[in-house]
Amino acid sequence: MHTASRILKVKEAQAALQVVYEQKLPALSAALSKLQDQALSNPQLLDIASHAYSAASVRLLIVGQQTQSWFGEWKDTKGKPPAEAVRELLKRYHEFDLGEEIRGTPFWHCSHKLYRLLNPTGPENGFLYSNLIKMDGWNEKKRQWGYPGWQTEELLNNWFDVLVSEVKLAEPDVVVFFTGHRYDECIQRIFLGAQFSTTAPPGFGPNWLSIVKHDKLPQHSYRTYHPGYLNRQGRHRRDAILEAIRSLVSG
Repeated sequence: MHTASRILKVKEAQAALQVVYEQKLPALSAALSKLQDQALSNPQLLDIASHAYSAASVRLLIVGQQTQSWFGEWKDTKGKPPAEAVRELLKRYHEFDLGEEIRGTPFWHCSHKLYRLLNPTGPENGFLYSNLIKMDGWNEKKRQWGYPGWQTEELLNNWFDVLVSEVKLAEPDVVVFFTGHRYDECIQRIFLGAQFSTTAPPGFGPNWLSIVKHDKLPQHSYRTYHPGYLNRQGRHRRDAILEAIRSLVSG
């Protein structure tokens, strides 16, 4: 099994990440001020030191599409001093506890199952969770939170491009994008020039599993379908994809 080859100083890494968040929040607030009529969720930030990530033999970062709501609305946060806003949002990441209250949903079931495959004797909650799109928008017609729209996504890419910093400072051994191939362009906008090399197991189509190659991602970076879709294809096929990732990481 591929194991972490370097010691991660989590407090120092998180302190540096907080500086990144605090520096970018004012510019994000100014950019989003153009969207007066759109209700947006708070941005999802991550706390490297929050759980047992640094104790895992194989450090795993899971990246989703977007959060489908995230603890309150941006309108209640945007006026606060950046340091205060970041502290509150990091507290929410900690309290969310990697989906503790929704562990049975497909996304969190797959995330914890993959972590356990990579770290069979590791501590509980030893991975990190982030998203390609850091904020959600309220869809009045559907009466639910979800994709915030292209304009908001573009503003986030331009003014709150923090995922690259999260990867750099967290130093994961494995990054798994549970996003599906329709988000490949989004990955390429964040990791400019990223390339996808299909590595799906026999009997699976080319969109099922790809290696994501980029100099700001670890060697073991993969994109597969969102767990909601994997679940609908049946447990056998879902587990085969998770096992394929484990096999690739173990070499």
